[in-house]
Amino acid sequence: LVDLETGQTSVLLDLLPLQTRGDWAWAPEISWAPDQQIIYTPSHIPMSGLANPEASPLFNLNAVILESQAAFPIVSQTGMFAYPAASPDTLPGDRYLVAYLKAILPEQSDISRYQLVLMDRDGSNQIIIYPPDGMPGLEPQQVVWAPSTGDDPLWLAFVYQGNLFIYENNSGEIRQVTGDGLIDRIDWK
Repeated sequence: LVDLETGQTSVLLDLLPLQTRGDWAWAPEISWAPDQQIIYTPSHIPMSGLANPEASPLFNLNAVILESQAAFPIVSQTGMFAYPAASPDTLPGDRYLVAYLKAILPEQSDISRYQLVLMDRDGSNQIIIYPPDGMPGLEPQQVVWAPSTGDDPLWLAFVYQGNLFIYENNSGEIRQVTGDGLIDRIDWK
């Protein structure tokens, strides 16, 4: 965390590096809660019995509370490409939602497909919203909430098999927007 006024930094979470044995590096993504009090990020955790902890295939999704600078896991075995995304608006009762990806093969998350999961800010009420049973999982990606409107419902966009899909939280309805298979990433402004 960087204090922009003083330039002072503070470590919120020590991350265990991942030994990929390839020409790429794992860099965990973060998502700020709409109240700016919590950061969501995956972390690499050691696996019992491995001589080199950096070779562990285990990853959890963490919540980092800024006020206390405490970090704790809220979802275990998410895989390395969790891409958490907190909704931009709060729902009644100061609730907000967090979307993330959960590896279908968590101990092979570097090659696994993923499920799109929605949960409350504390990790409760988790539901898999996509894909339906029997369909292949999603490629790792950053899912994107619609910009803040201050109104219900919340909208979440993601890519599946090269097409844009939109999820609406009130109804739980998922709509396929494109059909040409040419979408590979999205941004919503």
